[in-house]
Amino acid sequence: PGSNMEDVLFLARYLMACQTMVFCNVPVYNYTVSPDSLSHLCDTRYLQHRAEDIEELRRIYTEAGHPDCFDRQCPADADHYVSLIFTSDRIADPADRLALLAAWRPLVRYTLAHGLYVESEAERALFAQLAQGDAAAFAAAFPLYLLQREHRELTHMRSEVERLNRAYQAVAADNRALCAKIERIPGYKLMQRWKGKR
Repeated sequence: PGSNMEDVLFLARYLMACQTMVFCNVPVYNYTVSPDSLSHLCDTRYLQHRAEDIEELRRIYTEAGHPDCFDRQCPADADHYVSLIFTSDRIADPADRLALLAAWRPLVRYTLAHGLYVESEAERALFAQLAQGDAAAFAAAFPLYLLQREHRELTHMRSEVERLNRAYQAVAADNRALCAKIERIPGYKLMQRWKGKR
């Protein structure tokens, strides 16, 4: 009750209890995405329960002796869900943000301690503020960090588009050159006229 990760938590318990496994290469699960589902609301209740659920998931794997399973499954969760606290249009009250940051503090601390998904020293220093309990300083600095990250991602995307465009232009030029060579083959035009008559 109250969980929005009940399927993931059940699966984790189930996998930790398995002695053997069989891979079945057949689709047996039809997943329907609904924009009105709890998973898409991203309100205070959702993010609060998500923090509790992920802590429960970590406990399941740790008690089973496989904390590495958690590290592989959730390396970027702290960054992702903390970002949602600031980008969701359903969380406008600063007090709600601070309460949610307190809920996510344990996972942020774990992320930093285990070297999971930290892109730079500046990011590490920023998240360390939250890990050490200074949620107010973190909340004041985080929106600017999000803008800077968005700028980096857009710059990277633009450079990728430019790279792909250059590659396309090179392939198109090679294709034009190849077509020109083919057209100069003796008998090519005669063969094309013969195909047209057929």
